[in-house]
Amino acid sequence: MKRLSTSDMKDLLAQRVAGQPPDAEVFWSDFKARARLMNQERAAEKPSFAISVRTWAVATACIALLALFSSWFLLQRTSEREEAGEMTLDVVAAHSAVFMIEDEQSHGTIVWIDGMQAEHSGDHS
Repeated sequence: MKRLSTSDMKDLLAQRVAGQPPDAEVFWSDFKARARLMNQERAAEKPSFAISVRTWAVATACIALLALFSSWFLLQRTSEREEAGEMTLDVVAAHSAVFMIEDEQSHGTIVWIDGMQAEHSGDHS
């Protein structure tokens, strides 16, 4: 590959550079001729924003309905248990009996676990 000096580059550039720009009429006729070679029709615009807004609206509505039905279902189950007066208690320690007493007047509940041994974590003598 031949290495060009600065003076050689100047000479080559001087040969390649046009002296005068073309006349405006020639320039525009050339431009229009080249433009006719390219497809000038606009591409069909995609309404992507409208689709995404609609999609988000539907997704949000579905989530809201799911939350509404879930809370309604849970509230129904809780109120059914309260109406039935159902109360459950699991005692994991060893015991002999469990007594539950409800006071109608104060709406209080007393839970008595009998026969349960207390565990000592340290020596308290």
